[in-house]
Amino acid sequence: MSFSGGFGGNRSGGGSSTTMMVESSNVGKIIGRGGSKIRDLEQDSNARIKISRDEDEDGMKSVEISGTDEEIENAKRLIEECLSGGDFGGGGGGRRGGYGGGRGRGGSGGGGGGGYGRRDEGWGRRDRDGGDGWGRRDDYDRGGSRGGGGRGGGGFGGDGGGESETIFVESSEVGRIIGRGGSRIRDMEADSGCRIKVSRDGDSSGRSSVELTGSKNAISEAKRLIQDAGVEIVNGNDRGRGGYGQDNSGRFSNGKVNSQVKQEDVQEWKSPTPIDWTSLRLEQKEYENRRFEGLPPIVKNFYQEVSEVAEMSHEEVKRIRKEKNNIIVDAPEDGSVPNPIRTFEDAFYNYPLILEEVYKQNFVTPSPIQCQAWPILLQGKDLIGIAQTGTGKTLAFLLPALIHIQKQPIPMKDRVGPTALILSPTRELAQQIEMEINKINYMGIRSICVYGGGNRREQLQRVKKGIEIVVATPGRLNDFMNNSIIDVKHVTYLVMDEADRMLDLGFELEIKKVMLDIRPDRQTVMTR
Repeated sequence: MSFSGGFGGNRSGGGSSTTMMVESSNVGKIIGRGGSKIRDLEQDSNARIKISRDEDEDGMKSVEISGTDEEIENAKRLIEECLSGGDFGGGGGGRRGGYGGGRGRGGSGGGGGGGYGRRDEGWGRRDRDGGDGWGRRDDYDRGGSRGGGGRGGGGFGGDGGGESETIFVESSEVGRIIGRGGSRIRDMEADSGCRIKVSRDGDSSGRSSVELTGSKNAISEAKRLIQDAGVEIVNGNDRGRGGYGQDNSGRFSNGKVNSQVKQEDVQEWKSPTPIDWTSLRLEQKEYENRRFEGLPPIVKNFYQEVSEVAEMSHEEVKRIRKEKNNIIVDAPEDGSVPNPIRTFEDAFYNYPLILEEVYKQNFVTPSPIQCQAWPILLQGKDLIGIAQTGTGKTLAFLLPALIHIQKQPIPMKDRVGPTALILSPTRELAQQIEMEINKINYMGIRSICVYGGGNRREQLQRVKKGIEIVVATPGRLNDFMNNSIIDVKHVTYLVMDEADRMLDLGFELEIKKVMLDIRPDRQTVMTR
């Protein structure tokens, strides 16, 4: 069993062969990563090199070198330089001046200069002398003479005849054509008989050119193989300009620039049509109206201001707000802020069951945020409330939520999905909110807390039994929404508790998705 550096069949034509022995530990230096080094050795010497996979009892492996006497000597010299750590590429005969895509073998004169030149773009097939060996084409422009000596002609990028066609593919798909270590492009060339050159540099449209050279049948077969690899061939005319390497615009041919441009390849630049944002907003509004049409109307205002609160003077309002930890209010230009309440009765005198639940918890007086938030929320207005932790924010939005749920025109037993949704950034906070809800027994309103890490099956079963309040973290809520377990289209009271923290934790996209499924005329509360 042997390793072939050329990945192809045997060379045709005459010649002799010789065998040299190397230590097994040094074989890797000759083969190189993925066979790259042995291919370079073959290219530089023009000899055929085969390494046995079996070692003898002395730990040596045989290296068979085939070719002319001169080629064999060059190969032996390069292998010895490789094993000794030298950089092969200096002056022996048979080295071609520059690597092109040429078919067949050129003259044998002209030793190459040492070292490597600049790397050319693309991968492709390099036909060996009279055989079908394969290697990287134009992988390096070696530092030899550009003159007539060497294989494949001395010209940079020279062609060996045949037709040429340039196609275009998405730059992201180039890897599917090349394959790992260039294996797929070599197989395509072998199967089609067509030379394939892929540009590694994409244009501004994100497309790369693929140059196919060969007979018509070979080019057609190569295109089929490229498409079979899952690569879509795109229309080059969509680029709007000639790309580097195209036949008709700026192509390098025999080392010279062809500046001729056909008229049909020149397209007039058209400025983009400006976006009509006003029309887009109107279309979005119309879409929302169609999506949520047929839903029952929302009743939001349940507040009846007692005379003692309504008749407060401006100075008295300022004094109460200052006494209540210096409450600061900011209303929109076209709105007003109701006066703060002083007692629980001021806010809920019309709701004795709520007052009874409040008394059970032995609260003495409303907290500062409750004094101002309850009148606002009971009027059905949106609210952004900012207060320290432990100041009663949960009850500030929870008690108005209970009244809102109970006062909607559709009976609770006939509703689809929850009426109130409370979003929380963490599982711990969601569980705390659920505990506060469970302390209040009002009109048989049911709630559930859904969060990641909890028993999903148990949460699912409770949702199916029917609930009016959902306390949820954004991730688990989106999971239930995506699986049609929770429908939030009928939510009319939305709370985002500690909204700033949810954004800090990266829940922006989940929150936006939830907002898209909730009717836009809802009542919204945000706290931080």
